Amino acid sequence: MPNSAAYKDNSTTTEVRYRSVNFPDLVIPKRRPVSSIEINVDSLSVIEDYRNGEWEDLLFNIIARWVHEKSFTGKCTVWTWGSPSVNFQHDSYSMFYAILGMPTALKEVLGKEIMTLGKHVRPFSVYLTPSTDDGWVAQCHIEDNKAWQAVDVVTWEEVRP
Repeated sequence: MPNSAAYKDNSTTTEVRYRSVNFPDLVIPKRRPVSSIEINVDSLSVIEDYRNGEWEDLLFNIIARWVHEKSFTGKCTVWTWGSPSVNFQHDSYSMFYAILGMPTALKEVLGKEIMTLGKHVRPFSVYLTPSTDDGWVAQCHIEDNKAWQAVDVVTWEEVRP
């Protein structure tokens, strides 16, 4: 992949792989509805294990593990968007995750495993039309048999399964 590099993180002895935001092959939204995962941020944020957004780590780790186990060489991109929602029978704030280019096998595993979040998640039950014009952001990308998570607007870090 272009702009691929490795550096040593001074706080640990693990090597971290990262690359520039210039992914040439992000799977871009095409203005059509796709099923998404909805996570109720308001209710999860009061649970200690998820207080700081750890549900996203869980989601991306499931994806990275599946990519590694299946030696998946395709490309898909996880787009996220936050919005008020009433889909959990009360006013709340939710994060929506639309995975473009996702194989059916990943969707099945992800839908089953993300249910560890219980009543705080609705896997693939809401259809939305992701668009960067509406604030959707690429947060995770699968390419070269690896999952990459956005660290900031210019850096991607490999998600280790």
